[in-house]
Amino acid sequence: MKNKILPDLKPESRPRKKRGKLAPPYKISLSVTILLIALSLIFYPRLQPVIPLFYSQLQPEKQLVDKMFIFLLPMMSLSINLIHIILQKACKNLDKLVLQLVAWSTVVLQAILLLVTARILIIIL
Repeated sequence: MKNKILPDLKPESRPRKKRGKLAPPYKISLSVTILLIALSLIFYPRLQPVIPLFYSQLQPEKQLVDKMFIFLLPMMSLSINLIHIILQKACKNLDKLVLQLVAWSTVVLQAILLLVTARILIIIL
């Protein structure tokens, strides 16, 4: 006896679940993170032994750090991405607007980190 309430769907016509798909804001922010890592790796050999990473400090001796600290900003970017993606997955029952705000705030934070990195590289080079 056929079920009249539910139509008989073939496997090809069943709606697919969205598994593992990232929202467009997260794709943008991951692209910016990859760009930050690439910029740091490309310009690392050309950097001076000390760089003005904390150039907003008033005392000059607190502005300069070892050139390895250029990787601090890409690592911050990567950790922000991971934390926001984990939050997105853990809190998927929240309102869609809240989740979109979290996603787009990730993009804004990534853009700020990219601008800071670009400014530091411009100051150095």
